Amino acid sequence: MKRIINVINNNKYFIINSIIPFIVFLIIFLLYYPGIVSYDGANQWQQVQTGIISDSHPFFSTFFMYILSKIHNSIGIVLLFQMCVFSLFWGYFCSLIKTNTKMEIVKIVFTFLISLLPIISLYSITLWKDILYTYYLFMLGVMLFKGIKIDFNYKIYDYIIFGILLFLINSYRHNAIVVVALFSLLIFIMLIKSKRIKDIKYMKNVFLGVATFIILTIIISIPKSYYLSKSTKINNSKQTKEELESKVPLKTNYVLWMLAAHIKDGNITDKKDVKILRNVLDFKTWKEIYNPYLINTITASDKINGKYVNNNSDKIFNIFIKNTIRHPGTIIIHYLKSDALLINPVSQKYGYIYIYNFSEYDPYGFDAITSSKNRYLQKKYDVLINYSMRSPFKYLYQPAFMLYLSIILLIILSKKVYNKKIYLFAVPMIFNTASLLPINLAQDLRYVYINFITFFAILLLFVINYKKIFVKKKKKMK
Repeated sequence: MKRIINVINNNKYFIINSIIPFIVFLIIFLLYYPGIVSYDGANQWQQVQTGIISDSHPFFSTFFMYILSKIHNSIGIVLLFQMCVFSLFWGYFCSLIKTNTKMEIVKIVFTFLISLLPIISLYSITLWKDILYTYYLFMLGVMLFKGIKIDFNYKIYDYIIFGILLFLINSYRHNAIVVVALFSLLIFIMLIKSKRIKDIKYMKNVFLGVATFIILTIIISIPKSYYLSKSTKINNSKQTKEELESKVPLKTNYVLWMLAAHIKDGNITDKKDVKILRNVLDFKTWKEIYNPYLINTITASDKINGKYVNNNSDKIFNIFIKNTIRHPGTIIIHYLKSDALLINPVSQKYGYIYIYNFSEYDPYGFDAITSSKNRYLQKKYDVLINYSMRSPFKYLYQPAFMLYLSIILLIILSKKVYNKKIYLFAVPMIFNTASLLPINLAQDLRYVYINFITFFAILLLFVINYKKIFVKKKKKMK
């Protein structure tokens, strides 16, 4: 009993800063019971209920829901898991910031306040694979922050945690493979620069993390192979030959999306090229459906001749390459708009950002998709949500703005409190953004939700160290 009390006393601030967000999330969960389900989340949950798991979403992200459903067959079990994950990760991050009792109280108050923010609380109770992906990315940053504090002299279990985190990150979004590759390259460069690559004991521990990642990937490949084979057979049997032949792959749709930009600008004049593309879709419709901010206008169009596209994909791709070489400006402008979510700090002014699974202009709001356990309190929280989405506060929902603000705060912290290694804390956020730049398909905040979690974590470091930043040390009298 004495040992338990000692453990609690030694970890009391970790426990407090973990419990606070969990309790807040639990209350919000009950207000929006049984949780918020997006189109993607509903699609994954349908796969869970049928047992027919495809790779339309990364396999493990759906398979893990399937495992949790065996404990309790409700989306609530998945959302409770999400709440626990964030709460524990945030509590652990707070425990790494050693300070005095006064600042510990500041941390507790800060934790409570950010837990109340809709961008934190509502995402914790939304069934999106991107939420857990974000939490795992955040924890990767926390582990790097821990490394900064201990000069990267990790314990053996830390390397195993790194391997598990990289496996989970890689298993929750298709673009994550780029994040993992960039992170691996960074670690390799750091090992060479620090000359620890020659330290056999240190390298054994690093390989332990690599082995953890590889072993988990191999293990999950067994059920993955079984379920994907099963779902492919079932889905193919449900579709006609014509439907299968007309289904356009995403990479081809991406080419069509950018070709639409060329057509809109009047770049395609070669008669042979025009003839081929008009067999796909008439040029008037090409121009009407093109939206540089969203690929769905192309992928969801039932007017595109999918069978013709698939039979002539090489010719279509060559037309795209040829016209991009001739008119690079069109594609540059297309990317500046399609990547507005990632790089433009005022993107809402010119485009839009999809934030929650409801619109503030929707007459139903959350009422249409939830059954609140306390409608009065839910209405009160709805007021906060809608208030936060009005000017000027709505511009805080811009991920690029949070990215740049985080970097500015890190620059100040590196000069006043830490050293340049503190930039490593932003690595997961930056690598995630880099992985999306070539392939961003929509202005969907959840893709870069890590920007917000990272910003609040950095802001906490800034608040805790405000004296070191703003208060000048008095010179001692001689």
